[in-house]
Amino acid sequence: MYEFALVMGWALAHMIWQAIVAGLLFVVMRGVLGPRGRHALGLGLIAALLVLAATNVSRGIVDQNVAAARPDQAGVFASQTVPEVSVVPGPSAEAAPGAMASFVGDHIHWAIALSAFWAAIALFSMVRLLGGWLVLLRIAHQGRPLPKDLSSLLDVRIQQLPRRRDVRVRMTSRMRVPTVVGVVNPTVLIPEELLRRLSHAEIEAIVVHELSHVARHDVATNLLQHVAEALLLRHPVVGWLSQQIRRDRELCCDALAARWLGHRTVLARGLAKAEFVRCGEAFPAVAATEGDLVFRIRNLVDPTECSVRRPLGLGSAALAVLLTSFLLLPLMEAPPEAAQNVVALSTEVALEGLDPISLVRGLPVVGSPRWEREYMGLRYRFASQGSRNKFDSDPTRFAAVNPKHCPIDGKDIKPDCHRVVDGRIVLFCCSNALRLPEQLIVRALTR
Repeated sequence: MYEFALVMGWALAHMIWQAIVAGLLFVVMRGVLGPRGRHALGLGLIAALLVLAATNVSRGIVDQNVAAARPDQAGVFASQTVPEVSVVPGPSAEAAPGAMASFVGDHIHWAIALSAFWAAIALFSMVRLLGGWLVLLRIAHQGRPLPKDLSSLLDVRIQQLPRRRDVRVRMTSRMRVPTVVGVVNPTVLIPEELLRRLSHAEIEAIVVHELSHVARHDVATNLLQHVAEALLLRHPVVGWLSQQIRRDRELCCDALAARWLGHRTVLARGLAKAEFVRCGEAFPAVAATEGDLVFRIRNLVDPTECSVRRPLGLGSAALAVLLTSFLLLPLMEAPPEAAQNVVALSTEVALEGLDPISLVRGLPVVGSPRWEREYMGLRYRFASQGSRNKFDSDPTRFAAVNPKHCPIDGKDIKPDCHRVVDGRIVLFCCSNALRLPEQLIVRALTR
């Protein structure tokens, strides 16, 4: 459990700064791209964050498995005359985890708390998403058919979809905004209040907008987007990116629906009336908010005014390249085993590969081959660079007090036969010796 908490804490800690870099990259590029480009860029950045998080977790698990496997290198070199030398990590091994990994490794309690917090948030978000989706499916199943004249008009539009799909249009009193529900067999839900207040032409325009979502497979994309938000710890930058993606998605569907209808005015008027019905407020108050709806209507009325793009300057291009390289740096690193320059040791790995710092603290964590240290004829592995630095600052406190002989009978110790006694690591010659009472072991050490 502790090993997995350390891996997850490290991955989540890295995800915090990686999401910030992704948000900065989107800010740099948003003025250069149109709605479709921004939509694709936002989805790509969220997908990249998921890949980076999965990479961090998988590499951490591989490291822990390699350390846990602990091949007996002592037997390989026992018959060879090899001097006892230290392991010198290569530059990439030192720089790969960075200060963040060291901090998490040195604060295992915070790593466990962060992992538990992520698990709780992810589980709550997934349950909430599943519950909301089931409610929407039930509402769609209970929806009633439209009046025949309007239904015939909309059936013509459904037949014009680029890919013929079984799309239904139903009315319901349980929704306040038009919505598409379902991925395989979508259903367009229209609030009954809209049918009473909007003309057939305006209803047709709104339904065509929803059919644009169907044609673009936006329902499936939005579901995956919600899942990504839950897995990425509801990071504020990820939430802001998702908001921008949904905003640009509506602009893309407005443009597609306008081309489909052949005119923009009816769609703009239908969207304005639909918002008026939803809010139940005076129309000037809606316009005064200058929210997304006003921008969408202005974009429909005069697309040239709202789609002005600035050229990508040299400074912005350089910043975009720098941010992209910084964001994708973990993917370009060498695998853990190839990233270190390891010199064969004649000493055995002590403590079953456990980090001596965490062992003394009572929270045993498996160390990594990335961070090794030879001391008094024993080889120790550490969970982070910070943990190894702490050992180097006071090795007599964290190393085994008896690196050669068992305190009970004076025989040679076994490096994997260990016990923490009075805050110090003691090695023994056999399992029977380490099970003796602590007071007896303390007296043996002080003889």
